[in-house]
Amino acid sequence: MPEVKRLNENEEKFLQTIIEKDNALFKMEGKVYTISLVQESKQPLKVPMQPSSIEEKKKNILEGKEFSIDDVVDMMDSGVL
Repeated sequence: MPEVKRLNENEEKFLQTIIEKDNALFKMEGKVYTISLVQESKQPLKVPMQPSSIEEKKKNILEGKEFSIDDVVDMMDSGVL
């Protein structure tokens, strides 16, 4: 599955406007695009972590607070560890 892009608040509002009008088709630069639901998951979708949350996890580990193996893997993937 391709990487999921996290939208900022303005991008979310814009796309929501298109979806609410029941018109998931739009034209941009001469090309027609459609917006569709790919997957509705019961589990949260893994989205690339923001640097602040990675730094927070690193701080928690260094301070001896609780952390998970997933936290360590995320930090390794991001190059922090």
